[in-house]
Amino acid sequence: MRAWTLQLEQARYPDATESIVDILDSEHADRRPDGPRIARCYRKLGTAYLKSGYTEEALDAFRQAAERSEQVFGVGHTETAQSFGELGMLHRQLGQHGEAQRCLRRALDIHRQASGLDSHEATQGLYHLAASLEESGDLEGAAGEFKRLLGLRERQVGVNPVENAQTEVRLAGLYLRAERTAAAKELLNHAISVLERQGGTPLAQALEMLAFAEEHSGRPQEAQRWRELASSLVSPNA
Repeated sequence: MRAWTLQLEQARYPDATESIVDILDSEHADRRPDGPRIARCYRKLGTAYLKSGYTEEALDAFRQAAERSEQVFGVGHTETAQSFGELGMLHRQLGQHGEAQRCLRRALDIHRQASGLDSHEATQGLYHLAASLEESGDLEGAAGEFKRLLGLRERQVGVNPVENAQTEVRLAGLYLRAERTAAAKELLNHAISVLERQGGTPLAQALEMLAFAEEHSGRPQEAQRWRELASSLVSPNA
């Protein structure tokens, strides 16, 4: 096992950064540098920087990884897709949604052509694209991508049911803002059936949203019942 791999696994991020930089310095000084190794090292360097709190350095490393992956693996390779996906997710974290969406769409296009969108990396990228669209104000686009994500997860094995339920709640919120109350209630009822197994804030938020939906459906008593249940979950005496 490479030293930096172990260091990353052990959360020794400064040590991992130093090890990867040493490898990159050695490769860049070589008359015949190993292009694939350099591209993969930049990806890992981006992770090490990000975990250490060096966001700008991480952004530069992920950008280098994406550019070099295109050159050495090809524009349609899954390594290139993963590099663009990581770059897009970081752009989203920084609120740079134009770049985030460009990179994430690029990654998804590669995944689609290479092996479909059923992989974990592809569905993760699709989630971040949908979230970025919502955060940048494209609510209709976000709803479409969240719906597509849920459809893909139905065919996947090993999907986290709680994570999926939280995605349903997020899509339900978009439906409510578009006054698609019936569709929102259907999603919320299913999400609540999953979230009630562990309770807590995610369930309370879903119940509050269902209360809002019932209120707008002209059912104030049902709305009040769900609201009281949500309140009991977050009450200090609950």
